[in-house]
Amino acid sequence: EGGVTWKFDPTVFQEQRRSTADELLRQVTCRIALFRAENGLVTPGIGAYMYEQLGRVAPIVEIPLAGHHMMLDQPLLVVAAIRTLLADWEHSVPFERD
Repeated sequence: EGGVTWKFDPTVFQEQRRSTADELLRQVTCRIALFRAENGLVTPGIGAYMYEQLGRVAPIVEIPLAGHHMMLDQPLLVVAAIRTLLADWEHSVPFERD
């Protein structure tokens, strides 16, 4: 009906080494942003690490008072953050990686 649909990738729990994730993050060529929940699985340290691997050009957006399922915990904040980011991207030039 054109509404929201939950999607799940069954390969998400397959064993992956950190080196694989590092390589994938370094290969990203499109604009990307990292959304993390204040009380979620991605800690500030992990977020900072991903920021470095993405070439220090991806914004990190923290959703306050949210856990792992931030869209359920703070739906209005998530929507507002996404809309704000997309509005900025519509009128700005992407940063280039070093």
